[in-house]
Amino acid sequence: MFNITNDDLANAIINRHRAGVKVRVISDDDQMNGKGNDCERIAQAGIEVITDDNPKFHMHDKFCVIDNHILLTGSFNWTFQAGAHNQENVAIIDHPFYTAKYMEEFNKLWKQFYYKKLTP
Repeated sequence: MFNITNDDLANAIINRHRAGVKVRVISDDDQMNGKGNDCERIAQAGIEVITDDNPKFHMHDKFCVIDNHILLTGSFNWTFQAGAHNQENVAIIDHPFYTAKYMEEFNKLWKQFYYKKLTP
């Protein structure tokens, strides 16, 4: 997710982790210093959080795969601004082909950026 500043969504991520669900987050390195960014708090809760590795470019993906079965994707950043004011879109897809393709992309990025892991 490019940016996470929506406390309700950050709390939901943390709550799923506390319920025993494996959660991993990839975010943009520049967004980590932004006002209200929740990634550090998510990492402090024990969730693996990594960022991209190039300040000249952005990890601009906005997708989430839930339990390898449900894909959320679209323009929607997980920010307060996006939820309260922006014109955004999100698609919810449960087709195995698409969820598998997005998981492949997530795993590729995870391997690429893993050395940029935040430590709680």
